[in-house]
Parts: sequence; structure tokens; C-alpha cells
Amino acid sequence: MVVRDVFASYVKNSETRFWIWIVFLAFLFVGSWYAYRAHQRGYEQKAQLALVQGIEALARAQSSDSVEHMWQSAEQVLSEGYRRYSRSSLAPYFLLFQADAVAGQGDLERSRALAEDAAKYISQGAPLYEPLKIRAALQDIDSSDEKISARGRESLHAIAQDTKNIYQAMAVYFEGLLAFDSGDRASAEEIWALLMRGAKKGSVWGELASAKLSYQL
Repeated sequence: MVVRDVFASYVKNSETRFWIWIVFLAFLFVGSWYAYRAHQRGYEQKAQLALVQGIEALARAQSSDSVEHMWQSAEQVLSEGYRRYSRSSLAPYFLLFQADAVAGQGDLERSRALAEDAAKYISQGAPLYEPLKIRAALQDIDSSDEKISARGRESLHAIAQDTKNIYQAMAVYFEGLLAFDSGDRASAEEIWALLMRGAKKGSVWGELASAKLSYQL
């Protein structure tokens, strides 16, 4: 399963590190926006610290060979952070990382529900809106419900076909990864053809596709 594999290699996997960095970019953007508001500063800074502690708990869970109680501990830290700082600009990110901790315990359905709750905070056009749509599609694909899984594939394919979407390459990569992980290398190569051409120009997603196929750039 794509999402389960991503969570299983939480820090070591470059794809997952991308998610961490993209959240931190939003984290810094939002933090700077609120910094000048003196009455909010203390509250936001405490929320920032709580979020960092939650991320650290996730890293410890990964480094402990995915021992379940470590994932549970990470979930508890993030859940408490959300409870305390639900009015913070960082509230959705507590939910997103909590979704990761829940997925680490194997409960992909509840993880998907938490991610959907987080998405409600983020308006269309926000920096993380499109990446979260891709994340939601991947979680839908991993659902045991065939209708939800099919919906996820359709959503991912739509983004992968949208040439105006700046995250198209990300969607194309994961669409190809689905084929690759199912053993259909030929389809993966076909889906990744455009990414492979971009790999020589430094495309991150092209480089990941190339590494999967063990091609030399």
C-alpha cells in the first residue's frame, strides 16, 4: 500500500521528508504572519513548540522499528496539541501528523478521516491545498472500500492530467508508483515517461522515478 509504505519509512524516505519540509514551509510562513500580532504571539509560539514535539514523537516511533506503543504515544502528543491549540493557525497540521501516527498503527480509515478534518481548515488556493488533495487521494486508494479506492484513483489521475497544476509532477509520480508497486513496470514507465525526461533537468519527481526504475541519468 502506498500510504502505509510512506509512513513505515517516516524519516528515511525522501518522499516523506518532502511532506515534512512542505509542512514546515507553511509553518514558517504562517508563523511570520502572526509574529507581529502581540496578543497572539505567545499562543502561536506555544503551538509551534507543541507541533515540533509531536513531530519528534513521530520520529522516535519510526526509529523504534514501528513499535505500536510509540505510535500511540505520538498520537497522544499530537491529539493533545490539537486540543490545546485548536484556535492556532497550526491546528490542521496537528491533525495531519496525528493522521500519520494513526496510520503507523495500521488504522488507515481513521487516518483518512483525520486528514479530511485537517483539509477543512485549508482553503482552496492555500499553499498546501493541492498537496493535501494528492495525500487524500492516496489515502482513499488504500481504503478497503472499493468505491472509496476508485474515487482516490480518479482524483489522483485528474491531478496528474492537469497541466496547469504546479503539483502535476507529484501526482504523476504517485500514479506511476501505484503501477510500479503492483508489478506493472511497463505501465509505470509509460506514466513516468515525462518525468524521466525532466530528471536530467533536476526534477525531484523525475529523479525519484529514475531511482525506482534504476535508470542512469
